[in-house]
Amino acid sequence: MSSSPAKKHKFESTKNPNWVELPKDITSNILQRLNTVEILTKTRYYAVDLSSGHLEKNDIYCFATDDLLQYIAGRASNLRCLQLDSCDRISYEGWCEFVKKFPLLEEIYIS
Repeated sequence: MSSSPAKKHKFESTKNPNWVELPKDITSNILQRLNTVEILTKTRYYAVDLSSGHLEKNDIYCFATDDLLQYIAGRASNLRCLQLDSCDRISYEGWCEFVKKFPLLEEIYIS
């Protein structure tokens, strides 16, 4: 016997939930349980993806790598401001490749 349309719809929405529509308190609770590295790496840099190419400012502390910069470069062509703090895992070559892809970049802070 086939399932009713209502049950099928419920199953599909459970399988692929729309995280953007979660109440803010639930989203906050989930994010508080993760550290920054987990948020960006285990969710495949979801914050960058969520910007849908409209990311204009990004602050990264401690965990940036060449791979992360390349990921951002492929998805954030409107980036205007970047701050890197204690990111010692970025190579000179990785940085040069990243900067070439951002004609709108106006501000860079590196410490």
